[in-house]
Amino acid sequence: MTSPDGLDESVLSAVANGEIAWSFFAALRAGRFDEALDLLDDDGTHWGSSHPYREHPMIGFKAKLRLVEQGVHTTPMGFVLVDLLTQGDKVVVELRNDGKLPDGRSYDMVYCFVLRIVGGRIVSIREYADTAYNRDLRPELYSRASPVYRALNEQGVTVSTYDHLE
Repeated sequence: MTSPDGLDESVLSAVANGEIAWSFFAALRAGRFDEALDLLDDDGTHWGSSHPYREHPMIGFKAKLRLVEQGVHTTPMGFVLVDLLTQGDKVVVELRNDGKLPDGRSYDMVYCFVLRIVGGRIVSIREYADTAYNRDLRPELYSRASPVYRALNEQGVTVSTYDHLE
């Protein structure tokens, strides 16, 4: 189909989806958590690259991001866009995280996110990251003693980071 001005609507939709995807990460980088979280569909899913691999309700991912906002979860949000590809409702975003941990150490994580966007909202996130790097850098994050694990557990939500503890 084409729009009234002759442009292919699927191309326009893919471009809009790419803008939504990048605006999510740009908002996190700028500390605009409400804006970022408003782009996530509460009925959606998040899948992280932690074993065992399974999808979790988006509400858990949103709760985890709120803990970042509150300083409980110390993952920096220094996202830098490396590449972005769109096809229909899918967007692949390659990012570099040029953040600093609270103790001053560099946090140089690379990510690949595969997002599905429907009706202007992110309904699915598949997150690929170097979990070995993260576990080596911050082993305390991956235990039942972690304040992040305890806070999420108290809220009754699950996230892939802690699947290995179940």
